[in-house]
Amino acid sequence: MDTEMERVVRERDQLRELLMELAPVCHELNQPLQIIMSYAELLLLQIAEESLMRGDAVMIYEQTEKMKGISERLEQLIKTGING
Repeated sequence: MDTEMERVVRERDQLRELLMELAPVCHELNQPLQIIMSYAELLLLQIAEESLMRGDAVMIYEQTEKMKGISERLEQLIKTGING
């Protein structure tokens, strides 16, 4: 039977492995998110203020920005978890 210390070390190592696998996933997510945000910004520059489509472009931009924030927080957690 494992000692408590061995169990803690094993769980820490498993967590570190998981975090290392997640790092490239975050990077792969950020690429398309940046493209979507850029296109949404272009749409906002081209769509008239009174257009019904403007609200859709704003929503796309805001929701993509929210996803980018989640990804950045996850990347920070990964970096902290791997190094700390």
